[in-house]
Amino acid sequence: MPTKHWAKVKLLFQQAVDLPVEDRAAFCDAHCDSESMKVELLRLLDAHEEDTGFLKSPFEATESSEISDAFIGRAIGDFRITRRIGAGGMGVVYEAIQEHPGRSVAIKLLQPGHSCEKLLWRLQHESEILARLQHPGVAHVYASGMTDFGYGPQPWFAMELVDGLPLHRHMQQHDLSTERKLVLFLEIADAVQHAHERGVIHRDLKPANIMMAGDSAGSILSHLPKILDFGVARIIDESGNTGTTMRTAIGEIAGTIGYMSPERFSGEDNVDHRCDVYALGVIGYELLTKTLPIDVRSHSLVEAIRAVEQQSPVPLRTVAPTLSADLEVIFSKCLEKDPTRRYQSARDLADDVRRFLQREPIRARRASRGYLFRKFVSRNRTLVGGIVATILALAAGMFLYAVEAKQARAEAEKSQYEADKALAINSFMTNDFITRLIPLAKDSSDPQHSTVTEIVGEAARHVPTMFGERPAIEAAVRNEIGTVYYNMGDHPNAVEQYELALQLWTSQLGPSHVDTLKAVNNLGLAFARQGNNKAAEPLYRRAWKGRIAKLGESHSSTLASMNNLAEAVRANGRPEEAEQLLRRAYELQLAEAGLQNKQTLIMLANLGSLLAKQGRHKEAEKIHRTVFENMATTLGEDHVTTLWAQLELAQSIYRLKDYDAAKEVLIPVVETFERTNGAADFSTITARRLMGRILRGGNDHAAARATLQLALDAANTDSDTFARVIPKIERDLRRLEDE
Repeated sequence: MPTKHWAKVKLLFQQAVDLPVEDRAAFCDAHCDSESMKVELLRLLDAHEEDTGFLKSPFEATESSEISDAFIGRAIGDFRITRRIGAGGMGVVYEAIQEHPGRSVAIKLLQPGHSCEKLLWRLQHESEILARLQHPGVAHVYASGMTDFGYGPQPWFAMELVDGLPLHRHMQQHDLSTERKLVLFLEIADAVQHAHERGVIHRDLKPANIMMAGDSAGSILSHLPKILDFGVARIIDESGNTGTTMRTAIGEIAGTIGYMSPERFSGEDNVDHRCDVYALGVIGYELLTKTLPIDVRSHSLVEAIRAVEQQSPVPLRTVAPTLSADLEVIFSKCLEKDPTRRYQSARDLADDVRRFLQREPIRARRASRGYLFRKFVSRNRTLVGGIVATILALAAGMFLYAVEAKQARAEAEKSQYEADKALAINSFMTNDFITRLIPLAKDSSDPQHSTVTEIVGEAARHVPTMFGERPAIEAAVRNEIGTVYYNMGDHPNAVEQYELALQLWTSQLGPSHVDTLKAVNNLGLAFARQGNNKAAEPLYRRAWKGRIAKLGESHSSTLASMNNLAEAVRANGRPEEAEQLLRRAYELQLAEAGLQNKQTLIMLANLGSLLAKQGRHKEAEKIHRTVFENMATTLGEDHVTTLWAQLELAQSIYRLKDYDAAKEVLIPVVETFERTNGAADFSTITARRLMGRILRGGNDHAAARATLQLALDAANTDSDTFARVIPKIERDLRRLEDE
């Protein structure tokens, strides 16, 4: 079904589902574009009526008071739910206590029924990005994951608990001056820019998602805005799940549409950070006028969408005639239907608002000489006593501007580069790849494999054309393409892209820049995966020493390079030096983050694996047991990293020839991997192979043979993917036959 068609069916369903059953057919006749759309909509409505609620989640099957009772007192990871705060279309928000470090947090528990595997990948990927949002105007995301209380997998986010009122309620209670409203708006825009510089788009900016934090008894100036739910809408949208939207209240959706940019309704994959610029424009307009530029609150859903797509916003000064014409120009530019005609970043928007507050010419209009002169006079009334004084003031002002600009340029260039880099990567790795995927998929004889390889190659060929005039940005995109190749197992092409990125970054940023060192480290990884540890070792060492000088010895990137160097040193036949490096890396990580930290435990596990390769199995077993027990406490027993730690522990026990104990530890790992990932998954096959070896060690040859054969059959379903593990399983089976 075409995306636009399905988007309209969803919206019509959301409107029709609340109508009396007898009125729905007439609604479908009036609003559907075709007979096929009408049939599809009526089927959805019929299916909705037939759903009796058996095995529904408490979100769907109970009233809100019962929802509260269902989860209060339950634990999600390290968080224990204490009370219900509120509910929305995507789920329910609770207050919870995190035992360590003993703080109150907000838990957003999303609706069940999502595509678990794909959404879990997005949660893991996005939560790493969201954790980097460190800004006083952004509610910090502490953790995320999936849980199951018996109603199906439910995504959850643990985030900063903000004590305050939503922006719209705050504004109802406080009568602020225009200047104070604009200062408040700038605080919001700066927080959005912070996120955009790190490649994160909100997609659902509105007053309900902005909390005014501060003491209710304190001064109005002490209240600071905090934006909630950064990345949540993106995670749900891009996971391919429509169920949450389908269950959202009609009024809530209609209220949200007024803040959504027109391109959001196109059904195309062309939404970028400028949708947040549009939403900021609506929020600023509403702050100044107490109404929406396109007021859709009383519209039906279809009418609301049509209005946003086609209707011109009411000019600001039509609603509030006393406001400045400059403000009308600024917010009109935000609300352009065409994203290319808007401010191209939240920073550009904020800069123009600051110019207005400082009585400087704004950039959103073509400045006439008269306009510029009026602005100058407005700022410098006492200097307009004579033509000479004016000229002198202009000359002095231009001189000071030049001096200040030179100082500010160096500071601005760094942040601008980071912003440009994040946005270029985000755009290229989504829109450009997708654009090239469709024709390649049509022509490919093996769309599940060759298309992926072809699309990466096709995208890589277009990089010089797109970014040739910005070599540092080209380097960043090539680094990302190299990582795609690396993750696909195409290490020669990964080496090529990393080398190009390294050359460009070195020439543009210098050999000691953090991005240059990133390319050095990544090139080492690609060589190591090819088995060329001789080439990898000097690269790792260069990255490690460079990062010590640039970032410090305890920085996570420095420790990653140190860990990589230890592995290359071990592979190159110097285990004692490798052990010294790993122990030092572990000590630094432990001092920085403590034991109950995922990266600390991974580093400790690497040390255990090194000891095992040296035949020091008792020491290795002790370390792997510590890792597993702390992973289970920190991440939960069913977390994928915990399960791999449990597998490593079972392998350590197996090497000590305690086969019964090793079997007992491994059984739940095999069962969980198969239940969650299926039989033909690398994790399940690896666990089964180890189980077969354990059974063989315990002289249960029949069970060992059956277990290894299951692993081999599963691996043979995709012989290309499992080309390296199949010979190992076959060798294990031959050894059984020889005994």
